[in-house]
Amino acid sequence: MVVEVHYKMNSTSSTTFTLPTAVGNNGLTYDITNANTGVVTVATISSQTISGLSTITLDSQWQSVTVRSDGSNWIVK
Repeated sequence: MVVEVHYKMNSTSSTTFTLPTAVGNNGLTYDITNANTGVVTVATISSQTISGLSTITLDSQWQSVTVRSDGSNWIVK
């Protein structure tokens, strides 16, 4: 089963959204949107990556990223 989760981060200051483990969550998808003027950092746990990166920064209002677990890491869709 594929599950998609949507998050709107609504902050005027810097904040971090930490993804859950990708391990065992193959197909799990997160859509994260920066809904305000603060900087949103999307991070992982352990040594997992997001398309090879340790974090992704959403530094503009309404900027978004969609990531999907491949069962061991996160991949930008």
